Amino acid sequence: MILAYGERMNNGISYEDLVYNPHADRVVRSTGDNHIYWVDPDELNVTTSVASSPLGSWDTRKLAVDPTRGWSYQNTRRFDDQLYLHVPQHDGSLVRLRLGSGHIGLPLAPHDRWMLAVDPGSGVLHMSVGTQMRQVEPIDDTDPGDPSSWAVRDITGAPSLIDYGFVAPGVAVGSLATPIDGSRFAVITIEGTTATVTPIHGIDGPAGTGTFEASYVAETADGHAWLVAGDTAQHVRIDGTTATLIDDPVTLLHPVYSSRSLAADPDTGSLWVADGYLNQVLVNEYRDGLHVGSLVRDQLGAPAVTALTIDGRGGAVVLANDHVFRVGRGTPATPPETAQPPIVIDNGHVDVTPSLLPDGSATLVLHHDGTLDDWWQASDVVFHVRSVPERTYDTTGTIYEDWLGAGEVTYVGPSNFDGLPWLGWSSTYMGRYVESGYPQVRLVEVDGPGDFLMGSLPNPQLASRDLDLVYVPPEHTHQIWMFAEPGVYRLHIAIHAVLNDGTEVEDVDVLTFVIGNDIDPTTVTPGAAAGEPESASQTIVATLDELAGALVISVDPDDRTVELAAPQLAGDGASWATSGELRPVAVTDTRSGAPGWTASGQVSDFAAAGGPSFAGSLLGWEPVVLDQPAGGGVEAGPPVAPGWPDGDGLATARTLASAGVGQGFGTAQLGAALELRLPTQTTPGTYEAVLTFTVM
Repeated sequence: MILAYGERMNNGISYEDLVYNPHADRVVRSTGDNHIYWVDPDELNVTTSVASSPLGSWDTRKLAVDPTRGWSYQNTRRFDDQLYLHVPQHDGSLVRLRLGSGHIGLPLAPHDRWMLAVDPGSGVLHMSVGTQMRQVEPIDDTDPGDPSSWAVRDITGAPSLIDYGFVAPGVAVGSLATPIDGSRFAVITIEGTTATVTPIHGIDGPAGTGTFEASYVAETADGHAWLVAGDTAQHVRIDGTTATLIDDPVTLLHPVYSSRSLAADPDTGSLWVADGYLNQVLVNEYRDGLHVGSLVRDQLGAPAVTALTIDGRGGAVVLANDHVFRVGRGTPATPPETAQPPIVIDNGHVDVTPSLLPDGSATLVLHHDGTLDDWWQASDVVFHVRSVPERTYDTTGTIYEDWLGAGEVTYVGPSNFDGLPWLGWSSTYMGRYVESGYPQVRLVEVDGPGDFLMGSLPNPQLASRDLDLVYVPPEHTHQIWMFAEPGVYRLHIAIHAVLNDGTEVEDVDVLTFVIGNDIDPTTVTPGAAAGEPESASQTIVATLDELAGALVISVDPDDRTVELAAPQLAGDGASWATSGELRPVAVTDTRSGAPGWTASGQVSDFAAAGGPSFAGSLLGWEPVVLDQPAGGGVEAGPPVAPGWPDGDGLATARTLASAGVGQGFGTAQLGAALELRLPTQTTPGTYEAVLTFTVM
């Protein structure tokens, strides 16, 4: 059998999901751009849409369809009473209703991990989280905007579930967070407001319920389901509370990371599984105890959790970031290849991400604007950094002179500046392939009119005057990038990593910059200049893991200056003392499994116009957690005294706050009381230093 695809490029970012609506013969698609889309599975074109909530939950089963009415439900996150209803109208439009207590008025307690499933017989919505299960029943279809048209009831006896779905009226199949009688799966029968749990035995698979070994269910409303444990899938038929195993278990080509990546077809009995790694999207079909077909599609930024739903035609619709395509039987339909002109990036948030291509070679991938939509290889991109007064610095007489020479330099970062690129690094994508967690990068060569420096002194990360510097990009950070002269720069960067299988890989990629206003960036060819050698490559095989979500540290670009109080003579009579408050620092962790994190800060030396300076070690702090979600478990780092008269102070990286495994999920606001001690003989003036934050 051959699997084929046709494709449409649709707007979408993370938190996306898909589900098939048999009542309307449409695919319901949610994205992070505030819309629910109805998509024609034949043409893949949007037939109607409605504005929805700003962010959807990345947890499983955030979309559910009532097949008896054609309604769709959506669970969102970071909002109270987050349940939305989308009702189709006779004119083809959709109406959005927010059902919670602040809107329609239903008593729906806020929670960002409700899983949704609809009973196919009654159309009653069931919401499950932990051992809580709640019914939301429409008792009057004519006016769903009237709270009296609904009944909300709590179900007793429900188990703690990882995933679940209905296979018949009043009968669901679930994967269990806590095994019952040695089983990780169970039949859940619901009568009235009482749930009865019957374990399903005979399903083997990896032990544990962690991120990469959790169990999932792909159900159909005809009494059938596929139960997936790790990389083992078993087809079962449910009669009442009895589960009968159909065919032999199937070993999946790749473990499953989310129930969004699974779909079962009631017409053919097939299990469809989507996956993404090594910048590829993989789609596989399993049926009759066998693997019966595959599709492999190269795609930069392919997510490990790829959404998939059946299409009602014996195939599936797949959503991988902003790429939507159908998978079915027939002749392969290859998307047309179009020439890629040079891409000029002259503004916006950009992360440089070490990555692996399908052939196993290492490359630098660029992720633009903080979304998942725009992924490019570095070899296709030219960065344009215009000369603006706010982003120039006179190195004459400062500690930067030895690294960049004396004169005006152009720089970007470390904070956002409208109209220029805001350059950072992220190793989250490659981290799941690398034995040590993150790859290393170093400069091999800088081809340009002047010197280059990344980071703050006295400990730069990369510098043209010291090619021995090695930088390990964390999950996400932003640095200062400094260029000594206007012109075209090509930074040849080596990427080195030891993969999970012990394979060592090192390749060289090129970042291209146009600095200043005198050169048209569209006339510059990205990548290696003419006559320069191409980078070497290796073919590798890797066993891959991934943590969904992201870990981000940020500051408000409009609130990033700390003004210290006027210095007062300290008690020792030999130093000045001053203090101030750090501006808020936000750490946001949306990774599944909440593996924990540590946020740290390190300050550069203080420098004044005209050349005088003093060491950053004279600055100390006492961190504090300003705000965090209830039960977040974030703890402030230990106090660090100013290094007066000797000591390191904040000149070395110090912990601002940390969260252990299972903690730190959501957004925490961090701060610190700052204290500066400096010698009384310090030359009068206004001194500035850069305090750089990282999280990993």
